[in-house]
Amino acid sequence: MVLDGHASNASTYKRITTDIPGSQVTCYSDLESAFAACPLVSPDVVLIDEDVAPIDPIVYARRFKERDGMVDPLIVLIGFEARARADNARMHGIDIFVPKPVNTELFIALLRDGLAYHAAKAAISHVAAA
Repeated sequence: MVLDGHASNASTYKRITTDIPGSQVTCYSDLESAFAACPLVSPDVVLIDEDVAPIDPIVYARRFKERDGMVDPLIVLIGFEARARADNARMHGIDIFVPKPVNTELFIALLRDGLAYHAAKAAISHVAAA
């Protein structure tokens, strides 16, 4: 799931992420549309561009993580890096911080690593619950 208020950015992220085998990408321009689609889409990854809305994207990440009945998605924030901001984002539920301008190869590598880690974490939780 791509959450970005700029259609051209969203289509770029969609093009990049569809290069990952098995991916299906949906784009939304606002938080409420994305939340409304969650029960149907059930995203494994939520990609949030920090420019999507007037509120802090960390608030978005927290809402996705706390959503009832939804598998805990991998949260990726794309933004202008300031070291303190990246560290703060990670402390508040952002799994991966990708600095702008986006290096496509680095972005795909981070996303693949994040997905692998996320899948392993989910499998461990499932085994522990059984």
